[in-house]
Amino acid sequence: MPLLEIHDLHVTFRTPEGPVHAVDGVDFTLERGRTLALVGESGSGKSVSSLALMGLLPSPPAIVRGGPCLFEGISLLEAPEAERRRLRGNRMAMIFQDPMTALNPFLTIGRQLTEVLEVHRGVEGRPARARAEQMLHDVGLADPSRAFDQYPHEFSGGMRQRVMIAMALLLEPSLVIADEPTTGLDVTVQAQILALLKERAQKNEAAVLLITHDLGVVAGTADEVAVMYAGRIVEHADVDTLFRAPRHPYTRGLLQSLPRLDSTPKVELSVIPGHPPDPVRLPAGCPFRPRCRVAVERCAHERPALQEVAPGQRTACFVAEGA
Repeated sequence: MPLLEIHDLHVTFRTPEGPVHAVDGVDFTLERGRTLALVGESGSGKSVSSLALMGLLPSPPAIVRGGPCLFEGISLLEAPEAERRRLRGNRMAMIFQDPMTALNPFLTIGRQLTEVLEVHRGVEGRPARARAEQMLHDVGLADPSRAFDQYPHEFSGGMRQRVMIAMALLLEPSLVIADEPTTGLDVTVQAQILALLKERAQKNEAAVLLITHDLGVVAGTADEVAVMYAGRIVEHADVDTLFRAPRHPYTRGLLQSLPRLDSTPKVELSVIPGHPPDPVRLPAGCPFRPRCRVAVERCAHERPALQEVAPGQRTACFVAEGA
């Protein structure tokens, strides 16, 4: 049985302009020990999907429905809040996009780590400090004892991100959700953070849900990829298949916009025309149609379903289906 099974997940926000369907029928599964990357432009529904699974969206204005959405056989959308609180930080952990806002500026790094041990394991005092310092050492901080007593503002961006990873992996969770874990970091630190995350997850046999818009990160980290657009998954395949033979026009556009080391200086990068659709006023038919260079008449009034177009590859596109 998969560690995580998500079926028909919907997230709607009530706004003065009307309902915003931020996530509109997302389906995926994730096995233990594997990394699934959710990719797409800002506003495609990646982060909202993860926050819904963690139970961190305020309601109102968010309305979360769907199902079943199962983690280790537990229904995430139907479980009482006490059960979800028991899972968060324990069996399910999240590395947030901005560690400066995710970490409490009024508490030392050590206190924020030992609190996790106290709440979920009942470990306090010296044993808790020893475990926290060991975790800080494991994520690459040079002086864990000193770091334990420091505050977040005393750390660099890369060091704060390491603290977030330490906090997420402290209790060896089954699932780690990493939301843009390398945003704002230089390339060298990015590589270190991703290698660290992958190494620790493999050591704990944890599954990783990686949320990013950086396809370079995906190529070197993920086992499989789900491409999101306008709240839906439009393509899902293993990472090698997706980069070798993308079928959806949006996926092709994303890949063609990346610079290649083997290209000549005369090759211009491709640009996806237009902008993502207004989630309050989605166009009829396929939401990508206004930006698509290969759209056909059918795309104007029918919304394509996610269907298998090759072994292990599913795409929501009428043109890809006929290819």
